[in-house]
Amino acid sequence: VLFTTVGPYTLYWLPAHLPGVNSIRAVARYMVVLAFPIAIFGAFLVRDLSARRGARWLAPAAALMLLAWMTFDLASFWKYGFSSAESQKRIEALVAAAPRSPQPVSFAMIPPEFWVLQAIDAMLAGQAMGRGTLNGYSGSFPPGAPYTSNTCQDSQLMLATYNHWAVPRGFPTTAELDVVPLGVNMGPCDLGGEDIAQIAVTRGPSLKKRDVGLVRLSDLRVTGGDTPIATVRLTNGTGSKIHALAQHPLRLSWRTNPAAGWDSRVGIGVDLGAGESRDVSWFVPAGTRREELSVSFVSEGAFWAHDVGVPPLSGAP
Repeated sequence: VLFTTVGPYTLYWLPAHLPGVNSIRAVARYMVVLAFPIAIFGAFLVRDLSARRGARWLAPAAALMLLAWMTFDLASFWKYGFSSAESQKRIEALVAAAPRSPQPVSFAMIPPEFWVLQAIDAMLAGQAMGRGTLNGYSGSFPPGAPYTSNTCQDSQLMLATYNHWAVPRGFPTTAELDVVPLGVNMGPCDLGGEDIAQIAVTRGPSLKKRDVGLVRLSDLRVTGGDTPIATVRLTNGTGSKIHALAQHPLRLSWRTNPAAGWDSRVGIGVDLGAGESRDVSWFVPAGTRREELSVSFVSEGAFWAHDVGVPPLSGAP
């Protein structure tokens, strides 16, 4: 593909910012179609340059420049590959773990599996069993639910969000659908159907900046061996509920390198009532020690706690 990537920008940067384009599903398909005429244009350019009298050197120079740029493009472009054999093993494990019944299944998997592969695995496992999934590929996510299922909280929030969306619209809930929540190596949480039905997720005001100092992180710990789990206690010391479906939801972020950014996210998964505490767990890379961890929180899209006077919680002594 010709000149697709130059630093953070691509040929599609401008079209992608035009009104309405962001509503197009699977933009990559249109990019592939556009690649063909661009390649034809490049061939015509080299041909026309070679036909010019007195400037025949332009054609090989242009061809070499195009070849060098395309080589750089292919080398620098982010690519993701995976083993089909490993994928088949994961799918077989999901099928084996699922209870034998016709009910739809909600899958939950752990890292390091890429979230897109998680969703594809769930879809293919569902197809192999002839059962529907709530978090399979191609948009089978409840409206407003997280796209990832890397933590117990994500999976709980996904199912509870579906119920929140379904009830006022007269659609059946997960209990009425007999959805079977299936956690695969989830570790610290229970994904039982009754527990899911009792999870409270509501819409409401976002955490106010003036109340940030009343939200407290404590009791940071790391447990487990090959797949360590980090856990922190989150306490809502404000006088009001922290809503799971707020416009700016509260999420945790963690890092092990002080020079790194706060790119990770850990969802809370449920409402947190006034004065209530909740242990939030997530998986961290093998070998992670408590002393290396720092945890902060963000009102997504609004502000970071450490930017408004609340320092991150550090595991260092």
